[in-house]
Amino acid sequence: AGIFDIAFTFLFAPKYANFRTNSSYYHHGLKPYMTENTKWFKEYTVYTNSLGFLDSSVREVPLEKNGKRFVFIGDSFTEGVSEPWQNTFPGIVSEELKKKNIELLNAGCISYSPKIYYLKMKYFIEKGLEMDDLYVFIDISDVQDEVEYEYFKPATPIPALSSLNLLFYQSSYTYRSVYDRIFYWQENPRHKDSPFWEGGFYPVRHLWSMDEYHYNKWGKHGLELSEKHMDLLHELTEEHGIKLHIAVYPWRMHILRKDLDSIQVTFWRDFCKKRGIDFINFFPDFINVENAQEMEQRWFVPGDVHW
Repeated sequence: AGIFDIAFTFLFAPKYANFRTNSSYYHHGLKPYMTENTKWFKEYTVYTNSLGFLDSSVREVPLEKNGKRFVFIGDSFTEGVSEPWQNTFPGIVSEELKKKNIELLNAGCISYSPKIYYLKMKYFIEKGLEMDDLYVFIDISDVQDEVEYEYFKPATPIPALSSLNLLFYQSSYTYRSVYDRIFYWQENPRHKDSPFWEGGFYPVRHLWSMDEYHYNKWGKHGLELSEKHMDLLHELTEEHGIKLHIAVYPWRMHILRKDLDSIQVTFWRDFCKKRGIDFINFFPDFINVENAQEMEQRWFVPGDVHW
């Protein structure tokens, strides 16, 4: 059995993910003080700081700010999958902000959504993390992730058991398979392999914003959950004197259709207007270009949705 597990772990267990971790407080994130080669279509190196945030190097980040500090949070687009720090948009913006003596921290991570944005910021703010502005980059896929994470409730972890569980989950194919089927799948009725998604979780991620069937089936509910959790985040930032900004951007499907008034735009624009939140709309920056195909080839990861 041991040889079988080793063989299947080598062949099938996800590689390049040892810098990732689960969280009893905010579902999942990144381990602190990590330097690791990872892969998303191509290999690259990631560094995390003392907070478990992606960074230009492994470094200690004090909770107290020394001057002005911005925090970015979002999903895989904000994490910057497929590129080293200096080529990600948080990395590029960070270099520009340094010229104005503004520190930028990137709390983004793959498969985040408004529920996780709220829980993660609540955790770090209550821990004492200081910031002046919080920029939330809401992705098209967040609506589906909200439906998947509806089951999740933050809890106080037992560190030894959490670490042991993560070790076995990351290193044993058998343990991962048993855990998913007996614990995670039973606990979460909308998991990625649930029949609810009709055999394809990832292929339908964007469709709530483009067709009536998926919007009615799960998109509307996902938007309601998104609104609920962004309201909680807004209340949290107001309570702590943090200026909130909400940004949206398109996927390539919206760009090629020149969909300037996607529901992603209209919903969050109205949300921000009613609450007096700064709204940043990147749809025109991607769509109002002379040659969309040329832009796609230059700005997007080949064969992927990420830019």
